[in-house]
Amino acid sequence: MPMFSYRGYSAAGETSGTIEAPDRQTAAQTLSTRGIMPVSLTEEEVKEKSTGGFMSNLHFMHHVKIEDLVMFCRQMYSLTKAGIPLLRAIGGLATTITNPVLRDELRQIGRDLAGGMPMAYSLRKRPDIFSPLFIALINVGENTGELEGSFKQIAEYLTLDMETRKRVKAAIRYPMIVIIFLAIAMVVLNIWVIPVFANLFTKFDAELPIYTRILLAVSHFFRTYWYIMLLSVIGVVWFWVKWTHSKSGRYTWGKWQMHLPIIGPIVTQSLLARFCRSFAVMIASGITLNQALALVAEAVDNDFLAEKIVKMKTGIEGGQALAHVAADANIFSPLVMQMFAVGDETGQVDTLLLEAAGYYEGEVDYALKNLTAKIDLTNRIDKFVDCRSKDVSRREVYIVEGDSALGSVKLARDAEFQAVIPVRGKILNCLKASHDKIFKSEIITNLIKVLGCGVEVKTGKNKTLSSFNLDSLRWNKVVICTDADEDGFQIRTLILTMIQELCPTLIEKGYVYIAESPLYEI
Repeated sequence: MPMFSYRGYSAAGETSGTIEAPDRQTAAQTLSTRGIMPVSLTEEEVKEKSTGGFMSNLHFMHHVKIEDLVMFCRQMYSLTKAGIPLLRAIGGLATTITNPVLRDELRQIGRDLAGGMPMAYSLRKRPDIFSPLFIALINVGENTGELEGSFKQIAEYLTLDMETRKRVKAAIRYPMIVIIFLAIAMVVLNIWVIPVFANLFTKFDAELPIYTRILLAVSHFFRTYWYIMLLSVIGVVWFWVKWTHSKSGRYTWGKWQMHLPIIGPIVTQSLLARFCRSFAVMIASGITLNQALALVAEAVDNDFLAEKIVKMKTGIEGGQALAHVAADANIFSPLVMQMFAVGDETGQVDTLLLEAAGYYEGEVDYALKNLTAKIDLTNRIDKFVDCRSKDVSRREVYIVEGDSALGSVKLARDAEFQAVIPVRGKILNCLKASHDKIFKSEIITNLIKVLGCGVEVKTGKNKTLSSFNLDSLRWNKVVICTDADEDGFQIRTLILTMIQELCPTLIEKGYVYIAESPLYEI
């Protein structure tokens, strides 16, 4: 938020100072309410966050992590709540903070405070460390005398934001490692392995298939023009860094992030969770809707979404309801839109926004679990034979009795839409067994993983399976296909019992079928 220097007159005589306000007119109005008649009012220059230079953006040599800010806010909350003066608290933390950059900045902030400067303005001089949202909450705390509450709010907000970021990073770490190792393997194959076969093929003096010739040509290009490829990679990285730090590049990349296949919905939901939580914190602090939206637009870290939020701000300033401008933004789910509408009517926007943030964070957690399950090579189900079709309305899965039945059904099935999974070994009776035993049973967990819908049981014993979501069911039909003998009847009954205990909705909605083999008589 801009800072204005003023000079004017009050009942005590001539006075001067600084005031933070979104614009010049608001600053003048605020001074008038304080009994000050401004004579001059000028906006001060504040250095902006540097965006130039490759090295400066990487922060190799200095960086204040979000964990450092969380610890700083928690300690400041404890100190100010205990009644310790602000200047003394800042000075004490400046000697104990381990991060050298934050320690030096706190010492300078202490000097600013000792000189009579408001803390919010001192933080504003350091945009590389303190975000606009952070500064705005501190400003509210200073003006209302509830600075310790502001520190507590910021600590809680940063903690939740940090946890969401860590979950997203943890989910994409595995595919990134796989991609890197695949790239390394491709280089090794083309430079050292394929040339050996090329020499062998040359001795045969035979015409090679087109695909083999393409492979050999790629290998030859790798070995002969490696410097061109190296320069190309360096050039692409340099261009990417420059482009993503330009205004148009940041906007386009922000839009692409939200529309990428597979991870796009996860990015979108995590951004919307941050928006809802940031917006709720700002409103709960007493900041007006239009000012809160302006600050949140800078906090979401996505220029495409920020533009949508700025348009919402413009609509609010034009007299439109929050629910209406949110609908025009076309980025929120129907459930969250309903929360906006109810919050607008009841005046509990901040409470319902926190509920919306929790909803989006839950969706992110579920999506990340599914993503990890899909890409994790160690999560593959032994002996499971999938079908080719990805159309859920056609897909059928047959649960068969043992490996012998697996072989027969594989030969007889339509591989386009029919999948098979064998059940081998002893199946637990889910009506009698404890949740601890149920979720340790490999047979049961494998069956649930194949179904893909998760379980409806809420228990801490479940460490591997996601919560139930019917939309994630991968099949139109779940067919239990066992022999028509005593063993087959028992296995079928135990599988039905498992489904009834862990995901009864599948039976209620008619997704489960029984196909009895005529090979044996009961």
